[in-house]
Amino acid sequence: MKITHAMLAAMAAAVTLLSGCGQVDSSEAGLKTWFGKVDSPVLDAGLYWVNPVGGKLYAYSTRDIRGDTDMAAYTKDMQSAQFGVSVIHAIDRSRLVELHTKYGRDYVNVILAPAVSAAVKEVAGQ
Repeated sequence: MKITHAMLAAMAAAVTLLSGCGQVDSSEAGLKTWFGKVDSPVLDAGLYWVNPVGGKLYAYSTRDIRGDTDMAAYTKDMQSAQFGVSVIHAIDRSRLVELHTKYGRDYVNVILAPAVSAAVKEVAGQ
C-alpha cells in the first residue's frame, strides 16, 4: 500500500485533534485556559477538547483533601515545641477561577501552608 500526501495529512490532523483531548473526572472541577488566561466557566466531569497549541485543561479535586505535617514553634516561655498538624480542606467550585488565577495549581503551598503555620505559632505562643 502506497502512503500518499493526503493520508499523511489526515494522520497528522488526527494526531493534532486527539492531542487536545482532556478529561475531568467525576470528583473534579476543571478549567480551560488559553495562553494562561482562563477561557471557560468551571467545567463538570467529562471529556473536553483544548487547542493543543496554546490551551490547557486543569482539573482540581473537589473532594475533601487531608494534609498532615509536623511543625515546630516556640511557646510563650521560649520553649521549643513540636506539633502534629492535620488540615482538611476542599475547593469551593464557585471560586475556582479566582483560586486558579490568583494562586495557581500550587495554592496549598502559597496560601494554605503559611496560614496554618501562622495559626500554630500564634496558638503556641499564648
